Amino acid sequence: MTTSYIKEKLAELRKNKKLERAKEIAEREKTEAAKKAKEIASIERISKKMARISGKKVVEKTQPKPVKEVKIESKIEEQIDTKKVVLKPANISKKTTKKTKITRKKKK
Repeated sequence: MTTSYIKEKLAELRKNKKLERAKEIAEREKTEAAKKAKEIASIERISKKMARISGKKVVEKTQPKPVKEVKIESKIEEQIDTKKVVLKPANISKKTTKKTKITRKKKK
């Protein structure tokens, strides 16, 4: 049977897990946006270099629009208090090996 305080702990753990996942997703999106901007800049540099090598006139393009920064909601930035939510570990029985007696053959 589960009691109310165990249900409350589980509900709080689930809530914290959702917040952690949302934070990870926001961080991942931010890093992907930075990688994409870096890749675009690299492609432009390479195209300019190839144009110079081939003898074509290099046309200066305007700067690309800056990537929008991902805003993290204030709910996600809250610290998770792990001291309050601690579940007891399950009993783990220790397995030991049996010691066997070794008999040696006598020398003749």
